[in-house]
Amino acid sequence: MKPLAKTLSMAMILLTATLSTGVQAEIKTNTMETMTVTYRDPVNYALYLYTQETLALQRWEVEQGILDDARKISTQLAANYLNQDDKQVSVATSSHLTTQRKSE
Repeated sequence: MKPLAKTLSMAMILLTATLSTGVQAEIKTNTMETMTVTYRDPVNYALYLYTQETLALQRWEVEQGILDDARKISTQLAANYLNQDDKQVSVATSSHLTTQRKSE
């Protein structure tokens, strides 16, 4: 049983050694992340901020316009649907009454 334990322990050591060298090789081949910084003078930065705020406001106004239009159209469709149902009910009721009177 001792030779089997030695063989298993040697296999485990070799396996961990093989895996650790593969991980180290991957780490060494990766390049370091770099970051580019652009410095602006105060006037250009103020103009940049103003442009970004103006564009954000314009996007917000467009989104709100779309939501308002959708809300208005949905309300109109609901009103038309409800009015249509009332007319159909009243037409059906009046025709039912006239046919009922004729049969009497």
